[in-house]
Amino acid sequence: GISHVVEHMAFKGTALRDCQRINLDAESLGAQVNAHTDKDHSAFHIVGLARDAEAFVHLLADIVQHGSFPADELERERQVILHEYVEDEDDALSVAFRLFDKLSYGSHPLAQPVIGQRRHIERFTRDELRAYVQRQYSASNTVVAVAGDVDPEAIVRAAEAAFGAMPRGSENQVAAPAWLGGLRTRALAGCPQTHVVLGFPLPALSGAHQAGVVAAALLGEGMSAPLMDQLRERRGLVYYAACSADLVDSGGQFVIE
Repeated sequence: GISHVVEHMAFKGTALRDCQRINLDAESLGAQVNAHTDKDHSAFHIVGLARDAEAFVHLLADIVQHGSFPADELERERQVILHEYVEDEDDALSVAFRLFDKLSYGSHPLAQPVIGQRRHIERFTRDELRAYVQRQYSASNTVVAVAGDVDPEAIVRAAEAAFGAMPRGSENQVAAPAWLGGLRTRALAGCPQTHVVLGFPLPALSGAHQAGVVAAALLGEGMSAPLMDQLRERRGLVYYAACSADLVDSGGQFVIE
């Protein structure tokens, strides 16, 4: 869960900007700045006018590279994340996916919840966060992507200026997990719904996963898809059903929920 903590703390201040200045510098340009963390990446993103794209690159570079991780802000944000953790534990679909990931991959990193474990959230120190960023946030593991009505050459120059001094580091690699499988259930008191997650292994991004992606799109995307049409419209068995192909560098899942 440390990547998720870093994502939260990145917006609490840098060597050049405090928390308020980060938000003000984005919103004064009519832009929205935010971030998210997933199984295999953290992303920091800004949406705004194309004419300001170069300024956005520099702002994101400051957030990613120069976080100050104020000690008092860390303690406040720790409580915010613990509240998120409690909400996650009370969400039946989230619990179902946690069980599913554990059954799929066991103790492999892909099986771990993005939010982490309560005991780790409670104990992370400021020094550990800073050391983690220095180790993980390197040029070899950074992608700068810009989409819109922009001048590509100008964007490249801005990215080189903003990220050029970033230590190169080495590419983060995770061994492919073995697929385990199994069945798990958990009762949640007071929960009026049942959430079911069914899955099968798919090749990773570098493998022959295309058939799984197409099958997931045909089976489960939209109200007219077979899953929704048969299970909800024709049989009235469920409120919601969907299918997806979840792919990362080290593995893949064909998921029906």
